[in-house]
Amino acid sequence: MDFLSFKDHLAVRTPLAAKALRMPASLADIQRLEADLGCELGTHLRNLLLSNDGAADDTGRFLPGGYRLLGCREIAEQHEMLCTVLDELGERMIGHWWHPQWVPFAIHVAANCLFVDMRDTDERGRVGEFLHDARAVGAWPNLPAMFAETSHALRSGTAVRDHVPVVVEGEITWE
Repeated sequence: MDFLSFKDHLAVRTPLAAKALRMPASLADIQRLEADLGCELGTHLRNLLLSNDGAADDTGRFLPGGYRLLGCREIAEQHEMLCTVLDELGERMIGHWWHPQWVPFAIHVAANCLFVDMRDTDERGRVGEFLHDARAVGAWPNLPAMFAETSHALRSGTAVRDHVPVVVEGEITWE
């Protein structure tokens, strides 16, 4: 499922969460982000940002586990901060704790984030979950799979990675 289909579903099921989405990023914003990151974003992440440049706080935490989509500027800032910490931790933590070619695209209030793996490996395009006090773990094979599973959970009330969506008055929380 692409993000536009997910966004339409979000607007129907959780209109307050859908209103938290920001305007689309510009092509210039995306090119600047790719230059800052030193890697391409990939088709799915690029299309996500061309649809919406992240989501506002509070009602924008509509992804499983309470993650909020980041905009281009926030992605660059989060990536820079994580790479700075990685440099301090040393080479042995590359790919275990964080990798410079992992692109954060959603953040949790506990400083964890979801990322897209942009390394030139079999893992390219995989969505992972970065847990700041542990190691990164795999989550979905790609962004469309994440949006499809999340959309299904919103329709059925089923859990996504141990998080159950609760929709109250157009707003979503994950328990």
